[in-house]
Amino acid sequence: MNRQRLGFLSLLGLSVLVSASGFWVGPGRWIFYAGPNDVPNSQVIALCDWIGITWIVVFFLSVAMHPTKAILFLIPAPFVLYWPIMFAIRGVFVLRA
Repeated sequence: MNRQRLGFLSLLGLSVLVSASGFWVGPGRWIFYAGPNDVPNSQVIALCDWIGITWIVVFFLSVAMHPTKAILFLIPAPFVLYWPIMFAIRGVFVLRA
């Protein structure tokens, strides 16, 4: 296995690992374990934001290193960026009201 392919697979594995942890901390845990009226606290939202930022850094690193294959890194994007985007949009609408 050549060095470039190993680097690509390592970045792809890191991207999937970060997105899986972001999904588990955010929506995954609330889907399986939350009650009907449970809401996430600010620590969970902040952790989801940091995991989302970490994934974005890994994505831009993959675009810089492997520009032709970087489209594959967008597959786990909805899992890791769901809550950060949802709460950013919700925060904009709450601040306007």
